[in-house]
Amino acid sequence: MPLGKPRAWRPTSRAGAIVRRYNRRLFIAPRLRLTFMTARQALPNTLKAWAREALEALEEAEAIRADSPGIEEQDLFKMAPAIAAYFRGIDDEDLTEKMFQHACGTVVMIHEQIPEYRDLYKRCFIHCYLDAMIMIKALKLSRAEQVIDFLEAKGKVESWQP
Repeated sequence: MPLGKPRAWRPTSRAGAIVRRYNRRLFIAPRLRLTFMTARQALPNTLKAWAREALEALEEAEAIRADSPGIEEQDLFKMAPAIAAYFRGIDDEDLTEKMFQHACGTVVMIHEQIPEYRDLYKRCFIHCYLDAMIMIKALKLSRAEQVIDFLEAKGKVESWQP
Protein backbone atom coordinates (compact mmCIF):
# COMPACT_ATOMS: atom_id res chain seq x y z
CA MET A 1 0.00 0.00 0.00
CA PRO A 2 1.55 3.35 -1.03
CA LEU A 3 2.16 5.89 1.69
CA GLY A 4 -0.23 8.80 1.92
CA LYS A 5 -3.19 6.84 0.61
CA PRO A 6 -5.87 6.10 3.24
CA ARG A 7 -6.71 2.49 3.90
CA ALA A 8 -10.02 1.59 2.30
CA TRP A 9 -12.82 0.12 4.36
CA ARG A 10 -13.39 -3.53 3.51
CA PRO A 11 -16.98 -4.70 3.96
CA THR A 12 -15.81 -8.30 4.35
CA SER A 13 -13.56 -7.69 7.36
CA ARG A 14 -14.25 -9.76 10.48
CA ALA A 15 -14.51 -6.70 12.72
CA GLY A 16 -16.99 -5.05 10.40
CA ALA A 17 -19.09 -8.20 10.29
CA ILE A 18 -19.18 -8.47 14.09
CA VAL A 19 -20.23 -4.86 14.61
CA ARG A 20 -22.76 -4.93 11.75
CA ARG A 21 -24.36 -8.15 13.02
CA TYR A 22 -25.26 -6.57 16.35
CA ASN A 23 -26.01 -3.12 15.05
CA ARG A 24 -28.27 -4.27 12.21
CA ARG A 25 -31.21 -4.83 14.54
CA LEU A 26 -30.50 -1.74 16.66
CA PHE A 27 -29.66 1.01 14.17
CA ILE A 28 -27.88 1.66 10.89
CA ALA A 29 -24.89 -0.59 10.25
CA PRO A 30 -21.80 1.58 10.76
CA ARG A 31 -18.59 1.71 8.79
CA LEU A 32 -15.68 0.50 10.84
CA ARG A 33 -12.34 2.24 11.12
CA LEU A 34 -9.62 -0.36 10.92
CA THR A 35 -6.79 1.91 11.98
CA PHE A 36 -7.19 1.59 15.76
CA MET A 37 -8.75 -1.84 16.16
CA THR A 38 -6.46 -4.81 16.32
CA ALA A 39 -7.74 -8.28 17.04
CA ARG A 40 -6.57 -10.30 20.01
CA GLN A 41 -5.04 -7.62 22.13
CA ALA A 42 -3.18 -8.86 25.17
CA LEU A 43 -5.29 -9.02 28.32
CA PRO A 44 -4.56 -5.91 30.43
CA ASN A 45 -2.92 -6.54 33.81
CA THR A 46 -3.13 -3.15 35.49
CA LEU A 47 -5.89 -0.73 36.32
CA LYS A 48 -4.48 1.87 33.92
CA ALA A 49 -4.24 -0.69 31.13
CA TRP A 50 -7.90 -1.67 31.58
CA ALA A 51 -8.88 2.00 31.61
CA ARG A 52 -6.83 2.63 28.45
CA GLU A 53 -8.46 -0.31 26.65
CA ALA A 54 -11.97 0.78 27.67
CA LEU A 55 -11.25 4.31 26.41
CA GLU A 56 -9.90 2.92 23.12
CA ALA A 57 -13.15 0.98 22.70
CA LEU A 58 -15.16 4.13 23.46
CA GLU A 59 -13.07 6.08 20.96
CA GLU A 60 -13.75 3.41 18.35
CA ALA A 61 -17.50 3.56 19.02
CA GLU A 62 -17.48 7.36 18.74
CA ALA A 63 -15.63 7.13 15.42
CA ILE A 64 -18.23 4.67 14.13
CA ARG A 65 -20.96 7.08 15.29
CA ALA A 66 -19.26 9.94 13.41
CA ASP A 67 -19.33 7.88 10.20
CA SER A 68 -22.98 6.84 10.65
CA PRO A 69 -25.49 9.69 10.93
CA GLY A 70 -28.36 7.62 12.41
CA ILE A 71 -26.60 6.60 15.64
CA GLU A 72 -27.27 8.61 18.78
CA GLU A 73 -24.85 9.03 21.68
CA GLN A 74 -27.21 7.17 24.00
CA ASP A 75 -27.00 4.08 21.76
CA LEU A 76 -23.20 3.75 21.77
CA PHE A 77 -23.31 1.22 24.61
CA LYS A 78 -24.94 -1.29 22.24
CA MET A 79 -21.66 -1.52 20.30
CA ALA A 80 -19.55 -2.30 23.39
CA PRO A 81 -19.96 -6.12 23.42
CA ALA A 82 -19.11 -6.41 19.72
CA ILE A 83 -16.00 -4.27 20.14
CA ALA A 84 -15.06 -6.26 23.27
CA ALA A 85 -15.41 -9.52 21.35
CA TYR A 86 -13.20 -8.17 18.61
CA PHE A 87 -10.55 -6.93 21.06
CA ARG A 88 -10.46 -10.37 22.68
CA GLY A 89 -10.45 -12.20 19.34
CA ILE A 90 -13.68 -14.09 20.02
CA ASP A 91 -15.01 -15.88 16.94
CA ASP A 92 -17.76 -17.90 18.61
CA GLU A 93 -21.10 -16.35 17.62
CA ASP A 94 -22.96 -17.92 20.55
CA LEU A 95 -20.52 -16.47 23.06
CA THR A 96 -20.65 -13.07 21.38
CA GLU A 97 -24.46 -13.17 21.52
CA LYS A 98 -24.34 -14.06 25.24
CA MET A 99 -21.94 -11.16 25.83
CA PHE A 100 -24.34 -8.85 24.02
CA GLN A 101 -27.40 -10.03 25.96
CA HIS A 102 -25.65 -9.93 29.34
CA ALA A 103 -23.87 -6.59 29.02
CA CYS A 104 -26.59 -4.65 27.20
CA GLY A 105 -29.28 -6.24 29.36
CA THR A 106 -27.58 -4.91 32.48
CA VAL A 107 -27.35 -1.37 31.12
CA VAL A 108 -30.95 -1.43 29.84
CA MET A 109 -32.13 -2.61 33.26
CA ILE A 110 -30.33 0.35 34.86
CA HIS A 111 -31.93 2.69 32.30
CA GLU A 112 -35.37 1.40 33.28
CA GLN A 113 -34.71 1.91 36.98
CA ILE A 114 -32.78 5.20 36.69
CA PRO A 115 -33.78 7.10 33.52
CA GLU A 116 -31.15 9.85 34.10
CA TYR A 117 -28.37 7.27 33.71
CA ARG A 118 -29.09 7.10 29.96
CA ASP A 119 -27.76 10.65 29.51
CA LEU A 120 -24.31 9.55 30.75
CA TYR A 121 -23.44 7.88 27.45
CA LYS A 122 -19.70 7.46 28.08
CA ARG A 123 -20.34 5.85 31.45
CA CYS A 124 -22.98 3.55 29.92
CA PHE A 125 -20.55 2.46 27.22
CA ILE A 126 -17.71 1.77 29.67
CA HIS A 127 -20.15 -0.05 31.97
CA CYS A 128 -21.38 -2.25 29.11
CA TYR A 129 -17.84 -2.90 27.86
CA LEU A 130 -16.63 -3.98 31.29
CA ASP A 131 -19.75 -6.12 31.84
CA ALA A 132 -18.93 -7.96 28.61
CA MET A 133 -15.42 -8.59 29.97
CA ILE A 134 -16.85 -9.82 33.26
CA MET A 135 -19.14 -12.20 31.37
CA ILE A 136 -16.19 -13.88 29.63
CA LYS A 137 -14.27 -13.91 32.94
CA ALA A 138 -11.51 -11.64 31.64
CA LEU A 139 -12.21 -9.22 34.49
CA LYS A 140 -13.64 -9.39 38.00
CA LEU A 141 -16.43 -7.17 39.27
CA SER A 142 -14.24 -5.48 41.88
CA ARG A 143 -11.64 -4.56 39.23
CA ALA A 144 -14.37 -3.27 36.90
CA GLU A 145 -15.64 -0.99 39.66
CA GLN A 146 -12.09 0.27 40.21
CA VAL A 147 -11.72 1.00 36.49
CA ILE A 148 -14.94 3.05 36.41
CA ASP A 149 -13.92 4.92 39.59
CA PHE A 150 -10.46 5.59 38.11
CA LEU A 151 -11.93 6.96 34.87
CA GLU A 152 -14.40 9.07 36.83
CA ALA A 153 -11.59 10.50 38.99
CA LYS A 154 -9.59 11.37 35.85
CA GLY A 155 -12.63 13.05 34.29
CA LYS A 156 -12.80 10.65 31.33
CA VAL A 157 -16.37 9.52 32.10
CA GLU A 158 -19.25 11.39 33.64
CA SER A 159 -19.60 11.16 37.40
CA TRP A 160 -22.66 9.50 38.81
CA GLN A 161 -24.31 10.68 42.01
CA PRO A 162 -27.53 8.79 42.82
